[in-house]
Amino acid sequence: ILADALEAIVAAIYLDSGFETAKKFVVETLIPIEIDYSLMRDKNYKSSLLELAQSQGKSFPVYKIVEERGPDHDKTFKVAVFVENELLSYGVGKSKKQAEQNAAKNALKKFETQTK
Repeated sequence: ILADALEAIVAAIYLDSGFETAKKFVVETLIPIEIDYSLMRDKNYKSSLLELAQSQGKSFPVYKIVEERGPDHDKTFKVAVFVENELLSYGVGKSKKQAEQNAAKNALKKFETQTK
């Protein structure tokens, strides 16, 4: 879908402003992004973990808060992530969302080291 959308953008530039402008867009905008792979990497670890679990035919990850520390205005959360009732990892953060992202990130790192 993203490739089709990008193709449509380049085509629209070409139709609107001509070949040279479309070429300039590709050379000055798209190629540097492709070269710098880190810009293309998905930083949503929860989505990446979900995709990985589904690619292996497993159920979606479940996140559970296992610990809350600190006063209400300055809490720290610890979250566990499970896939098919198997504990994959923990994550800690200043918000539930951040803790879930960290748990997913740690689970992905764990998976990468197991597959090497």
